[in-house]
Amino acid sequence: MPFREDGPQEGGGCSSVAWEMGIATDQAANPFPLVRRLVCVEYRKSNAENRGPVAVCLHSPNVAEGCPMNALILRSLGALVIAAVVAPAALGQWPRPPRKDLAIEGRALPIPFKGHNYAYCNMIAFSKDGTLLATGAESNLVVWDIETGKIVSRMQMGEKQYAVNVAFTDDGKTLVSNGQGDPMIRFWDVKSGKQKSERPHANAPKEPLPPLTGKGADERRYRNPFLAFGPGARLTAVLDATFSRVEMVDTATGAVKQKLNTYSGWRGDWAFSPDGKRFATSAQTQLILHIWNAETGDLIRTMSEPSKKSHSGFTYLRFSHDGKFVFAYADGTGQNDHCLAVWGVDDGLEYCRIPIWCSVAEMSPDGRMLVGASGGRFFVFDLLADRVIENVKLPAPYFYHVQRSPDGKSMAFLGGAGTVNDPYAIYLAPYPLLGDDAPPEGKLSAADLADLWKGASSANLFRRRYVTKVFQAHAEQAVALVAEKVKPAAAAARLRVLEFVKGLDDDDFERRDAAMKELRGEAFRFEPLLRDTVKLSSAGEIRNRVTFVLNGIKDQPTPAGVLSDVRGVELLEALATAGARKLLESLASGAAGARTTREAEAALKRLESGRGANNSVPK
Repeated sequence: MPFREDGPQEGGGCSSVAWEMGIATDQAANPFPLVRRLVCVEYRKSNAENRGPVAVCLHSPNVAEGCPMNALILRSLGALVIAAVVAPAALGQWPRPPRKDLAIEGRALPIPFKGHNYAYCNMIAFSKDGTLLATGAESNLVVWDIETGKIVSRMQMGEKQYAVNVAFTDDGKTLVSNGQGDPMIRFWDVKSGKQKSERPHANAPKEPLPPLTGKGADERRYRNPFLAFGPGARLTAVLDATFSRVEMVDTATGAVKQKLNTYSGWRGDWAFSPDGKRFATSAQTQLILHIWNAETGDLIRTMSEPSKKSHSGFTYLRFSHDGKFVFAYADGTGQNDHCLAVWGVDDGLEYCRIPIWCSVAEMSPDGRMLVGASGGRFFVFDLLADRVIENVKLPAPYFYHVQRSPDGKSMAFLGGAGTVNDPYAIYLAPYPLLGDDAPPEGKLSAADLADLWKGASSANLFRRRYVTKVFQAHAEQAVALVAEKVKPAAAAARLRVLEFVKGLDDDDFERRDAAMKELRGEAFRFEPLLRDTVKLSSAGEIRNRVTFVLNGIKDQPTPAGVLSDVRGVELLEALATAGARKLLESLASGAAGARTTREAEAALKRLESGRGANNSVPK
């Protein structure tokens, strides 16, 4: 692993990142020979000859027993000193170090034939034991031995395919494939590379269809109903004879096992959970996800976002390695609102929505990051830091697909030069390490507090839960910070809102309109009071106008000041210390009908009943 000699990067902290699949290089300078990853290397120039000390930060669980998790190794002129890491007080970014660049060095498995496979969900397949890997392009399939990197076998199909989907059976002896222009499910002997059998694809037309015509049309010969292979290739999800609903089909026999009462259309997407027990579908024109029991066909959960706008829906779906999350990509409405969203499968919560272009993505097994590609561009998103790694150095210029290994620890991604006729390869690499996410020891600095307080109001639930975890380790400072940032609602503010409400019934319509305009500015902060007003008011001007004001804020983002107050109350509930309860009592004594007051009252009731904290609490 080469040391950098260009000094620290702008922004402080560690200046560069490098990681490898094997034992760290420069063993003579490494006092811990069992350390398998050196994550951050910072070279500080101390003289004209650029031979100053090298600082190596270790952020890896794979260290020798007894050595510190975060050690700073200083090497200068042959002398070796080990010291504890002391982060700059002004760094103010957790997790640390704040990552700006990343180098990924994957081991290449060159594809021995030209052609680009445009399939997504099942484009790359691992065997269940993780020893074999397969992919295809045009009319060929290839299987590698992952440990040796040697090709085990190659398979030849009868004609070129626009996209090829592959899956291993559980015993790893058979590879199952289906091309997007192929009416057959094909079964191949992995050892010899010969086709063993085939059967017609469920619901595929008996005769080839004429090629689609028109600008940009796909030249598919068959209207293929394929959606996805389940784990072990035991099930295949297909569209039914109407090409609108989903059926679970026994891959070997073609028998229909289950029918899902869902409509998703051609532009939706579908995915099996890693254990094959759940199946996710998306709608064609709305941001709606359905989670199904793949064994019974029962609907488990619907996650939706109704919209009056024409929307593309989620066009890519994938489960996390543990099946706890499902992440989905939507192109948006064409108004720069494309996004990659992550949802909790069991709780139905949207954890984050990332404004990024994405064709394929995978989540690291620890839930720390999303890696993916779009149009050849590769990205790494740190979920805890809520930021894209700005510069990622890769072994190839373009990447088009990523697939996790069965154990979730590594990833395989397809890369190449960017054109169909250039060589492509599958690159194997472990997930990168993004720095230490353990709560810091010692007192938090002012910069730390500012950064964490900002994170407490993030729309990213991963970020908020991480911030809560850090604050729980520094509860005293956290309570003091909330006391500084969040104040009880003032009685004078409530009286002012009541005056505006009274003005809605003024005899002069201009004064009614003026009062209504003022009320809009207070609607978020005193929403509970306004809702109570609607309930208690008789038919007339006040109820009409207050209802109109409340409807006007339904789809609007909560103002930063109000959201900050709410998150502060949530943090106090999560802390649940004596100091936090005392501050909640103070906030609950604020002006009646204010949102902060109502939130504090509800938090105290939950704590008193022993029901625990809310969704901001780490799980």
